[in-house]
Amino acid sequence: MSLTLVFTLCPSCTSDETCNNTTNSCDCNPSKYSETEQNPLPEITCNYNMVLRIPRCQLEKNGYDSSSYALNNPNCKLTPYLDNISFLGILWHIGAGDCGNIKTENSTHITYSNSLIINPKPSIFITKNKVIYNFSCIYPQNMDTALYPLNVATG
Repeated sequence: MSLTLVFTLCPSCTSDETCNNTTNSCDCNPSKYSETEQNPLPEITCNYNMVLRIPRCQLEKNGYDSSSYALNNPNCKLTPYLDNISFLGILWHIGAGDCGNIKTENSTHITYSNSLIINPKPSIFITKNKVIYNFSCIYPQNMDTALYPLNVATG
């Protein structure tokens, strides 16, 4: 008679996730969030790069598919960012055209704008529109870098 030990190894789950022993992955913990009328707003950081983070599990609870998203350039994908809670997050270089960035200038500032589009989970009972987050980073023309995040809006 032989004894076989079987165990699973989940990656390090965040405080709003639980270990799924069947898939050996972290799933959102449904008891941590309640569905809200307003979707979570992304956090934008502007420096030499643009950084966008949005709480992944809150999006899931609100009926959105955290794996179905795109920036203006759909080839520039978000990847999970682990912190105390699970985020969708991306870091990319500031530049016209990078990830679909749109550059506008005036005599004093340069603005790089982009949009994040997240699709709802498929459902035959509940219909939701995709959520669109428009965001911009504004930099003074006369400085190497500045921290001026501007205007996160949904539409």
